[in-house]
Amino acid sequence: MYLKVKMSQSNQIHTEILIVGQGLAGSILSHQLIERGIDFFVIDKPGASQSSLISAGIWNPVVFKRMTSSWKAAEVIPFMRDFFTKAERTTGEKFVSHRKMLKYFTEEQEALLWKKKYPEGLSDFIEEKIYFPAEFDCDGLHKPEFGFSFVKESGNVDTKKFVETTSAYLKSNFASGKAANGIIEEEFDHSLLIQNENVFEYKNISCRKIIFSEGFLNSKNPFFNFIPFKPAKGELLTFHSAELKTEHIINKGVFILPLGNDFYKCGATYEWSDLSQEPTEKGQLELETKLKKIIRVPFAVTERKAGVRPSVIDRRPALGMHPKLKNHFIFNGFGTKAVMLAPYFANEMINFIAGKQQGLNPEIDIKRFSK
Repeated sequence: MYLKVKMSQSNQIHTEILIVGQGLAGSILSHQLIERGIDFFVIDKPGASQSSLISAGIWNPVVFKRMTSSWKAAEVIPFMRDFFTKAERTTGEKFVSHRKMLKYFTEEQEALLWKKKYPEGLSDFIEEKIYFPAEFDCDGLHKPEFGFSFVKESGNVDTKKFVETTSAYLKSNFASGKAANGIIEEEFDHSLLIQNENVFEYKNISCRKIIFSEGFLNSKNPFFNFIPFKPAKGELLTFHSAELKTEHIINKGVFILPLGNDFYKCGATYEWSDLSQEPTEKGQLELETKLKKIIRVPFAVTERKAGVRPSVIDRRPALGMHPKLKNHFIFNGFGTKAVMLAPYFANEMINFIAGKQQGLNPEIDIKRFSK
């Protein structure tokens, strides 16, 4: 039986679950808990981690280097679609754009491999036809010398809008009394967390379970610092080009994502040593150099952003309960695949926490690091 959030006369909050971090992963957890009627509160310092706010939110079910389907794509994409449809219905906002991804072939062998792999498990995700340069009709783009084709099951989620809308939804519903779930905007101090038998105390909050979803800031978490995260900084830029006309996501070394009104987002870089959240001249030069190999018309950079992806060394998410500390959970490590993977595994995580399944998928369970 779940506790109902209560506010005592001393402003003490009693809830079932406390979520630390309200980036993309924490927001997805919040929506799934709302759907199940499980009460929770969120603590988050806005802007502490930028990755969810600057992300392009693209999902792509194909690993182009090997021409294989992305890990668990056939399972996670239908779940993702259903999740964001419900989130849009709940909030009254639009987050998802379904778009084809135009894939340039940089050599003839890529086109041959594409054709070969189509019947070998990729027919649900990509078009079979190889298009020739003469069939290319995207204004402002260089024609692909070796042809091109399309990923037909792709698109993007406006992650910034989703995170900010979720925060506003939690605030307004709690303030109006429509829901018991709420959010407190402040930095979480791990040293103030106290566990008394089966209840956690944190300042004026008491809860039965705590889930850490802090992104790359997990490095400051004393409970889960044994997990081998390998965070990667990514830089993106927004540019304006009145002469570029495409509604597709473009993929050729970097991505180009149409934003509307002749604005586009381009990214991303990968950097493992500099983990600041500030854009660099080096990153901008890399992106502009690659961008000029794709588009042949003038463009003007209007914004530059950087964030740090919370990737794990084995490129799998990090979920589960602490090996020694009861009711300490983590939901993190989705890297560049958060839009596609997090809804599916949030469902699995909540089933696990609620006792509806015995364990987690061993590929994502943090038990793999605690042996």
